[in-house]
Parts: sequence; structure tokens; C-alpha cells
Amino acid sequence: MSNNSLVGSIPSELGVMEHLVELDLSYNGLSGTFPTDTKLFNLVKLNLAEQYYNDHSCTSSDGTVINTMYSQGIESNGQNMGITGSILGPQIGSMASLEEIVIQGNYFSGSISSEIGSLKQLGMYSVRL
Repeated sequence: MSNNSLVGSIPSELGVMEHLVELDLSYNGLSGTFPTDTKLFNLVKLNLAEQYYNDHSCTSSDGTVINTMYSQGIESNGQNMGITGSILGPQIGSMASLEEIVIQGNYFSGSISSEIGSLKQLGMYSVRL
């Protein structure tokens, strides 16, 4: 679902998709927090990159602009700060199958959990906070 001008928050129901292997929501206009109570045990690739730095205009069928996101950190309408909160909190340790994490271009806060050290399959890790 990369680069589809998706807006709004990531639904918590996404976190119960325990057979999900790859989640790529990059280059959209998502905001809010990533679900912390997840069962994404089989997730191999997680890509949430570039929500904050993307410039998205969504239009209705009649051509009316209904949402314009931030562009390079310059406020257009004040609605999107990217994904916030602590994406790499303690829940990351339960995602033992993760090989790739790409999360730059968001507005995360806090520290990265030491649980990331338990991810034995992790080969690619791109954060740029």
C-alpha cells in the first residue's frame, strides 16, 4: 500500500493480522501512533517511511482538494506530523521474524527499546529520526 495517498491513523485491527509477512505503508500521509498491542509475530518487513516528509493532496471525485499534508516539514494544514510515539518500544521484541525495518521520515519520540537486540534475523534497519 505504498505511495497511495493514504491518510489518517493506522487502524489497531492491523495489529491482529498474525500471518502478515510484509507491511509497507511508506510514502503516504499517515499519522498517529503505531498499534502497540500487536500479534505481528511473522512480520519479516516493516516499512513506515516518509509519512511526515511527503507532500500529498487527496481529492474527491469532483476534483476538490480535501487534504494536503506536510511537505519537507513545512505546515500546509496542520493535520499530519507523520507517525508519532515509540514505534520501537518493547513490543518490537515479539516480532522475532523481522529482517527489515524502515521508519525514517516520521516524528517518533523516546528511545529505541533494547528489545531490538533480540531480533536475530534483522539485517536492514533505517531510522533517521
